[in-house]
Amino acid sequence: MNERAGLGRRALARLVDALPFVAAAWSGHPLLYLLGVMWLLLADGLLPSSGGRASPGKWIARVSVAWYDPDAQARAPDLRESIVRNLPVAGVALLGIHPIGWVLLPVVGLGLLGTEVYLALRDPEGRRLGDRLAGTMVMGKRT
Repeated sequence: MNERAGLGRRALARLVDALPFVAAAWSGHPLLYLLGVMWLLLADGLLPSSGGRASPGKWIARVSVAWYDPDAQARAPDLRESIVRNLPVAGVALLGIHPIGWVLLPVVGLGLLGTEVYLALRDPEGRRLGDRLAGTMVMGKRT
């Protein structure tokens, strides 16, 4: 049976999923950096998981992304929904490749990511901004 995923499991999943991006960014090569950003956008749709789709980090943390409609059954999100739900995070990552992005990163990036965390903490269903935009939520498996 699936339930709303806790923040600890979601944080673990995000950390694992960030590793390929961090490696690409650390390389210093702009093309690898852009591939890392693409990873951030698309990772949620890579692995099938019971109740939805999962990135490798979500698979390890035993959570998955599911389309959410309070009046309907949950279903796995499609590729477009994966991209939309990850736009806030990937948008912040894109600041790093722009020449003045490192100046904007503390204000825009931290503000946007702070909003994501705030919403995930305050929303009764744990839905962050990306989840609200895409109509998704992160579900956890009972252990």
